[in-house]
Amino acid sequence: MGLSAEALRLLRKGLVVCAEVPASSAEYVAWVGVHPFVDMRRVGKCGASGVGKTRFAIRGCEAPRASVEAGHELTGTLTNEREEIVHSEAQVEAVLATWGIDAAILERDRAPYPY
Repeated sequence: MGLSAEALRLLRKGLVVCAEVPASSAEYVAWVGVHPFVDMRRVGKCGASGVGKTRFAIRGCEAPRASVEAGHELTGTLTNEREEIVHSEAQVEAVLATWGIDAAILERDRAPYPY
């Protein structure tokens, strides 16, 4: 399935959407998040297509379940990190599908999503 109407609304407002997803083992908790941003690269004389346009950083990671449950700071404990930068909402859905994640589960960013 695709992104929900609520997830699309949040992304278009510039807000992060995320979800807990299956981890590689029971000792870990995993998440995926989508971060909208505006491409603000500085460009030379040739220019660069896409500057000033919205992009999406799709990030996935895992953290030790014990650290998450204890409420510890997760910085430095993340594993299996991955990231893709895409140019459209349709590409967000396509990347998530290749990662085996249903885009429909994404919702407003909540703790303990670590990004």
